[in-house]
Amino acid sequence: MKIGHINFFSATYRLFKLPGLESHCEDYGQAVIYKGGINHHEMMFSLDAHHHILKGKMFPVCENTYRMLNESRFSQYFDLFGNTDTH
Repeated sequence: MKIGHINFFSATYRLFKLPGLESHCEDYGQAVIYKGGINHHEMMFSLDAHHHILKGKMFPVCENTYRMLNESRFSQYFDLFGNTDTH
């Protein structure tokens, strides 16, 4: 049954409640490696439209992404490298 000019779409949001996230993506030279283990994401983890992290490959990330992966339920699935010493 057609409803006329009404369109339908679906969206999934992955939200993080972390204090002190930066307003912009800041590069400190940090990186992550996805170790695998998340159901339905055996070979690649997609955090969002811009972060498709292949299992076993070093993936450069900004400070916000680093913190989202390190300070959330996803931390056990990643090896994290770097800090905020160098901007």
